[in-house]
Parts: sequence; C-alpha cells; structure tokens
Amino acid sequence: MVNHPVVQSVQDRVKGFKQAIARYPGIKIVDDQAAEGKRDVAVTVTENILQKHAKLNGIFAINDSTALGALAAVDQSGRKDVVIVGYDGDPEARAKILAGTALKADAVQYPREIGRTTANVVADYLEGKKVPAYVPVKVGLIDQASLKKEAR
Repeated sequence: MVNHPVVQSVQDRVKGFKQAIARYPGIKIVDDQAAEGKRDVAVTVTENILQKHAKLNGIFAINDSTALGALAAVDQSGRKDVVIVGYDGDPEARAKILAGTALKADAVQYPREIGRTTANVVADYLEGKKVPAYVPVKVGLIDQASLKKEAR
C-alpha cells in the first residue's frame, strides 16, 4: 500500500480498504508506506517495496499521483506481475488504465452527488432537522472495460 496517513480522507480510504481485504484471507497486506500523496515520493517508496517484497502482486495507491508514481516504479522494474489500483480517476490515470498498463483500475467519487448530498444535509440542519453524524457517499470503480464502454 502506498499511503498518506496524515489526511483524514486517506485514513478513511485505507480503513475501508483494509476492512474489505480482511474478507479475503488469501490476500495479505505486506507493506504500508507513506508517499505524501506525491508522485515522485511514490516512485521511491514503490521501488523500495518492490525490492523488499519479490512476490508482491498488487499495490493500492491512495490517489492517482501515488498510483502513477507506483506505475513508473513498476515499469522501471520490468515486473509484469504487479497490479496497481489507484483512486480518483484523473485523466492521466484513465489514459494509463485504458492503455492496459499495470494500473488496472481506479476507485472514483462522484463530486456532483457529494455536493448535492452535502447541500441537502446542510439545508436540513439549518431547518432544524436532525441530521446523521455520518452520511455515506457512493464510490465507483473504473477499469479498462468501463472506460472503453464510456468512450463509445
């Protein structure tokens, strides 16, 4: 995992990732290193992870900057057996996913829906209605197949 543990939203992403992975006993998280959310730091962090874990077959990167840094390190290593999943769905990451690189997928958020939900909750609060302490938001996944379908 290429992480940035000082940011609350990243802490939440990582917590959710770990909760989901826990349901699959055959998958083990072997490393968790901070890359400050930055591509250049993620390159170095991923190089270290790849050297330390020869049998590593997957990387979860907490945003597309770190996913693209991890991709650069994986490409430089020549490894063809490592799958990377990022987060955000930035245009460059989408292009790399579509091109069939080691970056295979991205978790994506829906900002309009988040904004609409936030506005509704704030409006309810201002009207004196009781609002929940926690409001889940929809997250999706894009991969090569969904991007090809989207391009049609």
